[in-house]
Amino acid sequence: MADTARLELSKGRSTLDPGPPTHCRGTVHGDRSQLDRIFSSETTMADLLDEGAVTADGDVDRLRALFACVTDFPRFYNIIEP
Repeated sequence: MADTARLELSKGRSTLDPGPPTHCRGTVHGDRSQLDRIFSSETTMADLLDEGAVTADGDVDRLRALFACVTDFPRFYNIIEP
């Protein structure tokens, strides 16, 4: 069974909801294992698109530009430092 999630970016905030997209400029298709690779800093969305591990439709150049803005940061870091 395939699960679908909708990530909406609007007015400086992002919202993640289960379900298919309603109105969107682009859609990314892939499985959870590819998303895990991004979260573990193993790869980037651009690399996944280039290798065909995920596919996209709609305005793919805008999707690439959006994901290029994502900052990679250490998974475990000190939130509060003395």
